[in-house]
Amino acid sequence: MPLMLKRLTYTGSTLRPRSKEFKAEIAADLKNQVCPLFAEGKFKTQTYAVFPFDHVVDARQMMEQAAHRGKILLTP
Repeated sequence: MPLMLKRLTYTGSTLRPRSKEFKAEIAADLKNQVCPLFAEGKFKTQTYAVFPFDHVVDARQMMEQAAHRGKILLTP
């Protein structure tokens, strides 16, 4: 809803048709420019819940209910 209120546009794209070299360049840029921001605490992920892998059904049910905000993680 906040996107609609601010008249923002959310778009995405696929890298499937791009060359391996292009994808490697993007990966390197992310590693060099974005990952440090996470390490510095400037970016943070929103984790809603963490489930052990043997509770994957519970995680799936939570995801299907769409009542969460943030990531649902599975751990070994």
